[in-house]
Amino acid sequence: MLQKTVSLKLVNPPGVKLQYVVKIFLFKSLKHLELKRIPPHCLEGLRGVYSQLEVFTCSKGVSSLEELLSLCGGDLISALPWLELHTLNFSYNSISLLDESLSLLNVLKWLDLSHNKIQDCAEFLKPLTELEHLNLAYNNLQKAPVLGLSAQAKLTTLILRNNELETISGVEQLSSLQSLDLVYNLLMEHSQLAPLSLLHNLNTLTLEGNPLYFQKTHRASTIHHLSARAVFQGLQLDGTPLSQSDQLVGIKCYLMCHLRSFSSTCFSCNSCCIVGGKSAFNLQ
Repeated sequence: MLQKTVSLKLVNPPGVKLQYVVKIFLFKSLKHLELKRIPPHCLEGLRGVYSQLEVFTCSKGVSSLEELLSLCGGDLISALPWLELHTLNFSYNSISLLDESLSLLNVLKWLDLSHNKIQDCAEFLKPLTELEHLNLAYNNLQKAPVLGLSAQAKLTTLILRNNELETISGVEQLSSLQSLDLVYNLLMEHSQLAPLSLLHNLNTLTLEGNPLYFQKTHRASTIHHLSARAVFQGLQLDGTPLSQSDQLVGIKCYLMCHLRSFSSTCFSCNSCCIVGGKSAFNLQ
């Protein structure tokens, strides 16, 4: 029975100190593993199944990534790549710093590090070349995470709610981003949203709780900084789809930015061209 188990969840009751070793290697077919309140040093045999694990969840038990990703808990042996791990959920822990163990996750697509104490991601997320979903909510980040070139082109969801962001500089590099959650940060002025103009695939944006959210002109001021393509493809802002009047604001902003004067040649932005008194728009 143990050798055929594919999914395993181990939960240590609150307030109970684990007095024994948990032997994972007995579950030779394991693909999904969830640990809750299991101290890494009490875990043995993770190295025996690491190469086949696809989903790994651990909460309320670790203070650093390397405790499990490179040291494999109680195994304490040299680090090796996790060959099949596509989903990693280390939310609700006490992780304050990322480390080089993330470079072992060559095929990771879904990463949740929410509800930790992370202040800076530094360069540690760059090796995650396949990343599509990144959740860093409820941390202490002051700037957006930095990703490698491959992940910049693949990431579709970025959740940064409840941090300390005063800028979103860098998100403009995420060319495939569809959903961006910035709820409850420290964004003061709408001019700080300028990087959004390059996110042409964005379809969901949430800004509630930021100081700029409480300005009377919040919705129109935000639209001013969005990609025209995102506006006309029905972006949802703060939980509400853009209305026709919102889109008219977008058109007005677009015209103000790109139709400053008549010209027979394209403007430097290459977004609009006037030929023979007629306009041709490239809604990028």
